[in-house]
Amino acid sequence: MKRKLTTVIALGMSAVAWSASCVVVEQTNGDKSEFLLSTTPQVKCDSNAITLTTTETEIVFSYSDVKKAYISEASSSPESGVEPILQKNTSYHVAINDATVIVSGMRENESVNLFSMEGKLLCTAQADADGKAKVSLSQFIKGVYVVKVGSQTFKIVRL
Repeated sequence: MKRKLTTVIALGMSAVAWSASCVVVEQTNGDKSEFLLSTTPQVKCDSNAITLTTTETEIVFSYSDVKKAYISEASSSPESGVEPILQKNTSYHVAINDATVIVSGMRENESVNLFSMEGKLLCTAQADADGKAKVSLSQFIKGVYVVKVGSQTFKIVRL
């Protein structure tokens, strides 16, 4: 895996020529992390882990947790870089009211997680008996964030 990932990252330098825009790391638990080539991802491999450093973050992946890594186009919408808030075929609804994210359509006590675009978990909230959870963005700067509910993810913009 170490050699494959190093090769994938090395190929990233030439990926711009074929319109790839990110390095993707898929983990064995189903999580997927994308690192834009514009953030200059650098990989350091040691005997136990892979450290991926960009201009915005540093993330360490254990070799046993990495399913595969590859170069690809970013999964977000090319026009704005942000997916629609309401996803098709889901019962979740995500809305932003001032500096609060409101998620509805959840089961009681189901978790909603807020992540930075670098993949850092910022906060977690639980749904109430009505299936709603509120996450305050007031302590975070304006920008793009990822909300994860169950296996669904939503990109949101705090203006």
